[in-house]
Amino acid sequence: MMNIKYSYILILLIAASCNKYEGPFLETTENYSFSKYGDGQKTLARNYFEDTIGIVVYNNLTYSTNEELSALLTVIAGDGTVDDNMIDFNNGYVSTRWKSGGTSNKQQVRIDIFNKNKKMLNSIFINSFAFRENVWDTVTIDPDKSIRDILADTITKQTFMISNCLLHTQKVNYFEWEADQPQNFNCPFGLYKDENGIIYLNNWSGEIFKSVDYGNNWLSCTKPIEEHSYFYYMTVTEDGYIWTSTPEYEYSLRCSRDGGQSWSKDTIGLQAKELIGDIFRLGNGDILFHSLNMHLYKSTNDGKSWETMQSPEYSTKLYVTDKGEIIMFNQENGVSIHKSADLGQTFTKVFNVWPEYGTSMQKIIQKRGDEYYILIVGYGIIKTIDFEDFETVWRNTEIIYLYMDHSGVLITNGFNTPTYYYNKK
Repeated sequence: MMNIKYSYILILLIAASCNKYEGPFLETTENYSFSKYGDGQKTLARNYFEDTIGIVVYNNLTYSTNEELSALLTVIAGDGTVDDNMIDFNNGYVSTRWKSGGTSNKQQVRIDIFNKNKKMLNSIFINSFAFRENVWDTVTIDPDKSIRDILADTITKQTFMISNCLLHTQKVNYFEWEADQPQNFNCPFGLYKDENGIIYLNNWSGEIFKSVDYGNNWLSCTKPIEEHSYFYYMTVTEDGYIWTSTPEYEYSLRCSRDGGQSWSKDTIGLQAKELIGDIFRLGNGDILFHSLNMHLYKSTNDGKSWETMQSPEYSTKLYVTDKGEIIMFNQENGVSIHKSADLGQTFTKVFNVWPEYGTSMQKIIQKRGDEYYILIVGYGIIKTIDFEDFETVWRNTEIIYLYMDHSGVLITNGFNTPTYYYNKK
Protein backbone atom coordinates (compact mmCIF):
# COMPACT_ATOMS: atom_id res chain seq x y z
CA MET A 1 0.00 0.00 0.00
CA MET A 2 2.87 2.37 0.83
CA ASN A 3 4.42 1.84 -2.63
CA ILE A 4 1.08 2.58 -4.29
CA LYS A 5 0.73 5.78 -2.20
CA TYR A 6 4.21 7.03 -3.14
CA SER A 7 3.64 6.13 -6.79
CA TYR A 8 0.43 8.18 -6.75
CA ILE A 9 2.22 11.22 -5.29
CA LEU A 10 4.99 10.91 -7.90
CA ILE A 11 2.43 10.84 -10.72
CA LEU A 12 0.78 14.03 -9.33
CA LEU A 13 4.13 15.80 -9.17
CA ILE A 14 4.93 14.82 -12.75
CA ALA A 15 1.46 15.94 -13.93
CA ALA A 16 1.80 19.30 -12.15
CA SER A 17 5.21 19.77 -13.72
CA CYS A 18 3.83 19.07 -17.22
CA ASN A 19 0.84 21.42 -16.79
CA LYS A 20 3.15 24.28 -15.85
CA TYR A 21 4.94 24.16 -19.22
CA GLU A 22 2.14 22.77 -21.37
CA GLY A 23 2.20 23.91 -25.04
CA PRO A 24 4.88 25.87 -27.02
CA PHE A 25 6.84 28.48 -25.14
CA LEU A 26 7.33 31.95 -26.78
CA GLU A 27 9.86 34.45 -25.54
CA THR A 28 10.32 37.85 -27.25
CA THR A 29 14.00 38.60 -27.58
CA GLU A 30 13.80 41.41 -30.17
CA ASN A 31 11.15 44.07 -30.68
CA TYR A 32 12.05 47.15 -32.71
CA SER A 33 10.10 50.06 -34.15
CA PHE A 34 11.32 51.62 -37.40
CA SER A 35 10.44 55.06 -38.73
CA LYS A 36 11.59 56.45 -42.07
CA TYR A 37 11.88 60.06 -43.18
CA GLY A 38 12.63 61.79 -46.46
CA ASP A 39 10.02 59.73 -48.32
CA GLY A 40 7.89 61.20 -51.13
CA GLN A 41 10.20 64.02 -52.25
CA LYS A 42 10.34 65.59 -55.71
CA THR A 43 13.24 67.16 -57.58
CA LEU A 44 14.66 67.66 -61.05
CA ALA A 45 16.53 64.67 -62.47
CA ARG A 46 20.20 64.43 -61.42
CA ASN A 47 19.69 66.90 -58.57
CA TYR A 48 19.83 66.38 -54.82
CA PHE A 49 16.56 65.99 -52.97
CA GLU A 50 15.99 68.87 -50.58
CA ASP A 51 15.71 66.78 -47.41
CA THR A 52 17.99 64.04 -46.14
CA ILE A 53 16.72 60.47 -45.97
CA GLY A 54 17.14 58.04 -43.11
CA ILE A 55 15.77 55.73 -40.42
CA VAL A 56 15.02 56.02 -36.71
CA VAL A 57 15.10 52.77 -34.71
CA TYR A 58 13.68 52.23 -31.22
CA ASN A 59 14.08 49.09 -29.08
CA ASN A 60 10.68 48.39 -27.50
CA LEU A 61 12.13 45.90 -25.00
CA THR A 62 14.90 48.03 -23.55
CA TYR A 63 13.08 51.36 -24.21
CA SER A 64 16.27 52.61 -25.75
CA THR A 65 17.71 53.95 -28.98
CA ASN A 66 21.26 53.17 -27.89
CA GLU A 67 21.90 50.15 -30.10
CA GLU A 68 24.93 48.94 -32.02
CA LEU A 69 23.21 48.92 -35.39
CA SER A 70 24.28 49.73 -38.91
CA ALA A 71 22.48 50.51 -42.18
CA LEU A 72 23.30 49.57 -45.77
CA LEU A 73 21.76 51.93 -48.35
CA THR A 74 21.26 50.69 -51.91
CA VAL A 75 19.75 52.67 -54.79
CA ILE A 76 17.45 50.23 -56.58
CA ALA A 77 15.52 52.55 -58.95
CA GLY A 78 16.40 55.73 -60.79
CA ASP A 79 20.19 55.39 -61.08
CA GLY A 80 20.80 57.95 -58.36
CA THR A 81 23.42 57.98 -55.63
CA VAL A 82 23.60 58.39 -51.86
CA ASP A 83 26.45 60.17 -50.13
CA ASP A 84 26.95 57.31 -47.65
CA ASN A 85 26.23 53.65 -48.40
CA MET A 86 27.15 52.11 -45.02
CA ILE A 87 26.32 54.07 -41.85
CA ASP A 88 26.46 53.24 -38.15
CA PHE A 89 23.45 54.33 -36.10
CA ASN A 90 24.02 57.18 -33.70
CA ASN A 91 21.49 57.19 -30.86
CA GLY A 92 19.06 55.22 -33.05
CA TYR A 93 19.40 57.51 -36.03
CA VAL A 94 21.02 57.40 -39.49
CA SER A 95 20.74 59.86 -42.37
CA THR A 96 22.38 60.81 -45.64
CA ARG A 97 21.76 62.91 -48.70
CA TRP A 98 20.27 61.44 -51.86
CA LYS A 99 20.94 62.59 -55.42
CA SER A 100 18.39 61.55 -58.03
CA GLY A 101 19.25 59.87 -61.31
CA GLY A 102 17.83 60.39 -64.77
CA THR A 103 16.94 56.94 -66.08
CA SER A 104 13.44 56.84 -64.62
CA ASN A 105 10.91 59.00 -62.86
CA LYS A 106 10.61 56.66 -59.88
CA GLN A 107 13.52 56.88 -57.45
CA GLN A 108 13.92 54.27 -54.73
CA VAL A 109 16.43 53.45 -52.01
CA ARG A 110 16.42 50.30 -49.88
CA ILE A 111 17.84 50.60 -46.36
CA ASP A 112 18.85 47.30 -44.71
CA ILE A 113 19.31 47.47 -40.91
CA PHE A 114 21.76 45.08 -39.18
CA ASN A 115 22.54 44.42 -35.51
CA LYS A 116 26.05 44.04 -34.09
CA ASN A 117 26.05 40.35 -35.05
CA LYS A 118 25.39 41.28 -38.71
CA LYS A 119 21.86 39.89 -38.51
CA MET A 120 19.47 41.84 -40.71
CA LEU A 121 16.57 43.19 -38.69
CA ASN A 122 14.54 44.87 -41.41
CA SER A 123 14.51 46.43 -44.89
CA ILE A 124 12.89 49.84 -45.42
CA PHE A 125 12.13 51.39 -48.82
CA ILE A 126 12.17 55.14 -49.47
CA ASN A 127 10.44 56.36 -52.63
CA SER A 128 10.67 59.73 -54.38
CA PHE A 129 10.29 61.29 -57.83
CA ALA A 130 12.70 62.89 -60.33
CA PHE A 131 11.40 64.97 -63.23
CA ARG A 132 12.85 65.06 -66.74
CA GLU A 133 12.07 66.91 -69.96
CA ASN A 134 10.12 65.52 -72.92
CA VAL A 135 8.78 62.49 -71.06
CA TRP A 136 5.60 61.81 -69.09
CA ASP A 137 6.68 61.61 -65.46
CA THR A 138 4.30 60.37 -62.78
CA VAL A 139 3.32 61.43 -59.27
CA THR A 140 1.26 59.28 -56.91
CA ILE A 141 1.33 61.42 -53.75
CA ASP A 142 -0.64 64.40 -52.49
CA PRO A 143 -1.41 67.07 -53.40
CA ASP A 144 -0.89 65.96 -57.01
CA LYS A 145 -2.90 62.75 -56.86
CA SER A 146 -6.00 64.65 -55.70
CA ILE A 147 -5.96 67.47 -58.28
CA ARG A 148 -9.46 68.72 -59.05
CA ASP A 149 -8.65 71.61 -61.41
CA ILE A 150 -5.72 73.69 -62.70
CA LEU A 151 -5.71 77.25 -64.03
CA ALA A 152 -2.75 78.98 -65.69
CA ASP A 153 -2.42 82.77 -65.49
CA THR A 154 0.02 83.78 -68.23
CA ILE A 155 -0.26 87.48 -67.27
CA THR A 156 1.40 87.01 -63.87
CA LYS A 157 3.12 83.75 -64.85
CA GLN A 158 1.61 81.70 -62.07
CA THR A 159 -0.57 78.61 -61.91
CA PHE A 160 -3.32 77.73 -59.45
CA MET A 161 -4.51 74.26 -58.52
CA ILE A 162 -7.37 72.83 -56.47
CA SER A 163 -6.60 69.68 -54.49
CA ASN A 164 -8.12 68.18 -51.35
CA CYS A 165 -10.58 71.09 -51.11
CA LEU A 166 -7.73 73.62 -50.93
CA LEU A 167 -6.42 76.21 -53.37
CA HIS A 168 -2.71 75.78 -54.16
CA THR A 169 -0.16 77.92 -55.97
CA GLN A 170 2.61 76.46 -58.08
CA LYS A 171 6.10 76.99 -56.65
CA VAL A 172 9.35 77.57 -58.58
CA ASN A 173 9.46 73.98 -59.79
CA TYR A 174 6.41 73.08 -61.89
CA PHE A 175 5.77 69.88 -59.90
CA GLU A 176 5.69 71.55 -56.47
CA TRP A 177 2.61 73.16 -54.94
CA GLU A 178 1.91 75.22 -51.86
CA ALA A 179 -1.50 75.37 -50.19
CA ASP A 180 -2.83 78.93 -50.14
CA GLN A 181 -6.09 79.47 -48.30
CA PRO A 182 -6.63 83.22 -47.84
CA GLN A 183 -10.24 82.60 -46.83
CA ASN A 184 -12.70 79.78 -46.35
CA PHE A 185 -13.70 78.63 -49.84
CA ASN A 186 -15.79 75.71 -48.48
CA CYS A 187 -14.10 73.15 -50.74
CA PRO A 188 -13.38 74.70 -54.17
CA PHE A 189 -14.65 72.90 -57.26
CA GLY A 190 -13.41 74.77 -60.35
CA LEU A 191 -11.19 77.62 -61.59
CA TYR A 192 -11.83 80.02 -64.50
CA LYS A 193 -10.56 83.35 -65.85
CA ASP A 194 -11.34 85.96 -68.49
CA GLU A 195 -9.09 87.81 -70.93
CA ASN A 196 -8.49 90.60 -68.39
CA GLY A 197 -6.97 88.21 -65.84
CA ILE A 198 -9.93 88.18 -63.44
CA ILE A 199 -9.99 84.74 -61.78
CA TYR A 200 -13.15 82.99 -60.65
CA LEU A 201 -13.57 80.05 -58.28
CA ASN A 202 -16.71 78.09 -57.44
CA ASN A 203 -17.35 75.50 -54.75
CA TRP A 204 -19.62 72.58 -53.93
CA SER A 205 -21.98 74.86 -51.99
CA GLY A 206 -22.92 76.96 -55.01
CA GLU A 207 -20.77 79.92 -54.01
CA ILE A 208 -18.64 81.88 -56.49
CA PHE A 209 -15.58 83.96 -55.64
CA LYS A 210 -13.47 86.23 -57.80
CA SER A 211 -10.04 87.84 -57.61
CA VAL A 212 -9.18 91.00 -59.51
CA ASP A 213 -5.59 91.08 -58.23
CA TYR A 214 -4.31 87.73 -59.54
CA GLY A 215 -5.28 85.60 -56.57
CA ASN A 216 -4.04 87.81 -53.75
CA ASN A 217 -7.51 88.72 -52.50
CA TRP A 218 -10.94 87.24 -53.14
CA LEU A 219 -14.46 88.71 -53.20
CA SER A 220 -17.78 86.89 -52.95
CA CYS A 221 -20.14 87.07 -55.93
CA THR A 222 -23.89 86.94 -55.61
CA LYS A 223 -25.54 83.58 -56.15
CA PRO A 224 -26.90 82.85 -59.64
CA ILE A 225 -29.97 81.27 -58.00
CA GLU A 226 -30.35 82.54 -54.43
CA GLU A 227 -32.04 79.45 -52.99
CA HIS A 228 -29.63 76.99 -54.67
CA SER A 229 -26.91 75.71 -52.30
CA TYR A 230 -25.20 73.05 -54.41
CA PHE A 231 -22.56 73.25 -57.14
CA TYR A 232 -23.12 74.75 -60.60
CA TYR A 233 -21.77 73.71 -63.95
CA MET A 234 -19.88 76.85 -64.83
CA THR A 235 -17.67 78.52 -67.40
CA VAL A 236 -16.33 82.02 -68.04
CA THR A 237 -15.97 83.33 -71.58
CA GLU A 238 -13.09 85.60 -72.53
CA ASP A 239 -15.34 88.66 -72.50
CA GLY A 240 -15.86 88.18 -68.75
CA TYR A 241 -19.38 86.72 -68.89
CA ILE A 242 -20.04 84.08 -66.24
CA TRP A 243 -22.34 81.22 -67.24
CA THR A 244 -23.84 78.69 -64.81
CA SER A 245 -26.44 75.92 -64.82
CA THR A 246 -27.66 73.22 -62.45
CA PRO A 247 -29.70 70.01 -62.85
CA GLU A 248 -31.97 71.08 -59.98
CA TYR A 249 -34.09 73.31 -62.24
CA GLU A 250 -35.65 72.75 -65.65
CA TYR A 251 -34.41 76.05 -67.05
CA SER A 252 -31.33 76.91 -65.02
CA LEU A 253 -28.98 78.79 -67.38
CA ARG A 254 -27.87 82.02 -65.75
CA CYS A 255 -25.46 84.68 -67.03
CA SER A 256 -23.66 87.51 -65.26
CA ARG A 257 -22.33 90.30 -67.43
CA ASP A 258 -21.03 92.43 -64.57
CA GLY A 259 -18.54 90.16 -62.82
CA GLY A 260 -20.98 88.26 -60.63
CA GLN A 261 -22.92 91.20 -59.19
CA SER A 262 -26.21 90.37 -60.93
CA TRP A 263 -27.59 87.47 -62.96
CA SER A 264 -30.12 87.07 -65.74
CA LYS A 265 -32.18 84.01 -66.65
CA ASP A 266 -31.42 83.59 -70.38
CA THR A 267 -33.24 80.40 -71.33
CA ILE A 268 -35.49 81.46 -74.22
CA GLY A 269 -35.17 78.87 -77.01
CA LEU A 270 -33.46 76.24 -74.86
CA GLN A 271 -34.85 72.80 -74.17
CA ALA A 272 -35.51 71.81 -70.57
CA LYS A 273 -32.68 70.49 -68.37
CA GLU A 274 -29.88 71.87 -70.56
CA LEU A 275 -26.54 72.00 -68.73
CA ILE A 276 -23.40 73.90 -69.68
CA GLY A 277 -20.81 72.00 -71.62
CA ASP A 278 -18.92 74.68 -73.59
CA ILE A 279 -19.65 78.31 -74.47
CA PHE A 280 -17.66 80.46 -76.94
CA ARG A 281 -18.13 83.88 -78.49
CA LEU A 282 -17.33 84.05 -82.19
CA GLY A 283 -15.56 86.89 -83.98
CA ASN A 284 -18.87 88.20 -85.38
CA GLY A 285 -20.34 88.53 -81.88
CA ASP A 286 -22.51 85.39 -81.96
CA ILE A 287 -22.34 83.06 -78.96
CA LEU A 288 -22.31 79.28 -79.28
CA PHE A 289 -23.58 77.11 -76.44
CA HIS A 290 -23.05 73.34 -76.45
CA SER A 291 -24.97 71.48 -73.75
CA LEU A 292 -24.12 68.28 -71.94
CA ASN A 293 -27.28 66.92 -73.57
CA MET A 294 -25.42 67.08 -76.91
CA HIS A 295 -27.31 70.09 -78.35
CA LEU A 296 -25.72 73.10 -80.05
CA TYR A 297 -27.31 76.54 -79.79
CA LYS A 298 -26.49 79.96 -81.19
CA SER A 299 -27.35 83.41 -79.83
CA THR A 300 -27.21 86.56 -81.94
CA ASN A 301 -28.34 88.90 -79.14
CA ASP A 302 -25.61 88.55 -76.51
CA GLY A 303 -26.96 85.31 -75.06
CA LYS A 304 -30.42 86.58 -74.16
CA SER A 305 -32.15 84.02 -76.39
CA TRP A 306 -31.09 80.95 -78.33
CA GLU A 307 -31.83 79.04 -81.50
CA THR A 308 -30.94 75.45 -82.32
CA MET A 309 -27.96 75.09 -84.62
CA GLN A 310 -27.24 72.10 -86.84
CA SER A 311 -24.11 70.20 -85.89
CA PRO A 312 -22.65 66.68 -86.13
CA GLU A 313 -25.06 64.23 -84.49
CA TYR A 314 -24.47 63.05 -80.91
CA SER A 315 -21.88 65.75 -80.31
CA THR A 316 -19.83 65.63 -77.12
CA LYS A 317 -17.74 68.81 -77.21
CA LEU A 318 -17.46 72.28 -78.76
CA TYR A 319 -14.21 74.20 -79.26
CA VAL A 320 -13.37 77.39 -81.18
CA THR A 321 -9.82 77.97 -82.41
CA ASP A 322 -7.90 81.24 -82.39
CA LYS A 323 -8.84 81.60 -86.07
CA GLY A 324 -12.56 81.29 -85.33
CA GLU A 325 -12.87 77.75 -86.69
CA ILE A 326 -15.62 75.75 -84.99
CA ILE A 327 -14.53 72.29 -83.84
CA MET A 328 -17.08 69.66 -82.84
CA PHE A 329 -16.46 66.22 -81.35
CA ASN A 330 -19.05 63.48 -81.69
CA GLN A 331 -19.52 59.73 -81.21
CA GLU A 332 -19.38 58.73 -84.86
CA ASN A 333 -17.34 55.51 -85.18
CA GLY A 334 -15.98 55.96 -81.66
CA VAL A 335 -14.78 59.56 -81.53
CA SER A 336 -14.72 61.87 -84.55
CA ILE A 337 -13.57 65.47 -84.88
CA HIS A 338 -15.39 67.81 -87.25
CA LYS A 339 -14.29 71.26 -88.41
CA SER A 340 -16.22 74.24 -89.76
CA ALA A 341 -14.48 77.21 -91.37
CA ASP A 342 -17.76 78.98 -92.30
CA LEU A 343 -19.23 79.74 -88.83
CA GLY A 344 -21.00 76.41 -88.60
CA GLN A 345 -22.83 76.33 -91.92
CA THR A 346 -20.96 73.17 -92.91
CA PHE A 347 -18.77 70.67 -91.07
CA THR A 348 -16.07 68.34 -92.39
CA LYS A 349 -14.87 65.25 -90.52
CA VAL A 350 -11.11 65.59 -90.07
CA PHE A 351 -10.21 62.82 -87.59
CA ASN A 352 -11.56 59.54 -86.25
CA VAL A 353 -10.39 57.00 -83.69
CA TRP A 354 -11.87 54.08 -81.74
CA PRO A 355 -11.18 54.57 -78.00
CA GLU A 356 -11.51 51.79 -75.46
CA TYR A 357 -14.23 53.68 -73.56
CA GLY A 358 -15.81 57.11 -73.32
CA THR A 359 -16.56 59.58 -70.54
CA SER A 360 -16.55 63.35 -69.95
CA MET A 361 -14.72 65.49 -72.52
CA GLN A 362 -14.81 68.77 -70.63
CA LYS A 363 -11.09 69.39 -70.15
CA ILE A 364 -9.29 67.83 -73.08
CA ILE A 365 -7.76 70.61 -75.24
CA GLN A 366 -4.71 72.77 -74.50
CA LYS A 367 -2.75 75.00 -76.86
CA ARG A 368 1.03 74.96 -76.37
CA GLY A 369 2.76 77.35 -78.75
CA ASP A 370 1.29 76.76 -82.21
CA GLU A 371 0.13 73.23 -81.38
CA TYR A 372 -3.21 72.06 -80.04
CA TYR A 373 -2.94 69.05 -77.74
CA ILE A 374 -6.12 66.98 -77.55
CA LEU A 375 -6.84 64.19 -75.09
CA ILE A 376 -9.13 61.52 -76.51
CA VAL A 377 -10.48 59.70 -73.46
CA GLY A 378 -9.84 55.97 -73.78
CA TYR A 379 -7.17 56.49 -76.44
CA GLY A 380 -4.46 59.03 -75.55
CA ILE A 381 -3.17 62.43 -76.65
CA ILE A 382 -2.96 63.70 -80.22
CA LYS A 383 -1.77 67.07 -81.53
CA THR A 384 -2.39 69.33 -84.53
CA ILE A 385 -1.63 72.86 -85.69
CA ASP A 386 -4.57 73.27 -88.06
CA PHE A 387 -7.19 70.62 -87.20
CA GLU A 388 -6.45 69.04 -90.55
CA ASP A 389 -3.44 66.80 -89.87
CA PHE A 390 -3.06 64.98 -86.56
CA GLU A 391 -0.23 63.14 -84.84
CA THR A 392 -0.51 60.72 -81.94
CA VAL A 393 1.66 62.02 -79.10
CA TRP A 394 1.03 59.49 -76.36
CA ARG A 395 -1.05 56.32 -76.25
CA ASN A 396 -2.51 56.06 -72.79
CA THR A 397 -6.04 54.73 -72.35
CA GLU A 398 -6.31 55.67 -68.66
CA ILE A 399 -6.02 59.48 -68.78
CA ILE A 400 -9.17 61.64 -68.77
CA TYR A 401 -8.34 65.36 -68.18
CA LEU A 402 -5.66 67.56 -69.72
CA TYR A 403 -4.33 70.72 -68.07
CA MET A 404 -1.42 73.08 -68.76
CA ASP A 405 0.51 75.44 -66.50
CA HIS A 406 1.61 78.97 -67.44
CA SER A 407 4.97 77.75 -68.77
CA GLY A 408 3.49 75.12 -71.08
CA VAL A 409 3.90 72.02 -68.91
CA LEU A 410 1.12 69.55 -69.74
CA ILE A 411 -0.52 67.79 -66.80
CA THR A 412 -2.97 64.89 -66.99
CA ASN A 413 -4.45 62.28 -64.69
CA GLY A 414 -5.54 58.67 -64.74
CA PHE A 415 -9.15 57.50 -64.63
CA ASN A 416 -9.96 56.37 -61.07
CA THR A 417 -6.25 56.01 -60.30
CA PRO A 418 -4.16 58.23 -57.96
CA THR A 419 -1.66 59.02 -60.72
CA TYR A 420 -0.86 62.37 -62.35
CA TYR A 421 1.52 62.89 -65.23
CA TYR A 422 3.71 65.91 -66.05
CA ASN A 423 5.25 66.65 -69.44
CA LYS A 424 7.75 69.50 -69.78
CA LYS A 425 8.88 70.32 -73.29
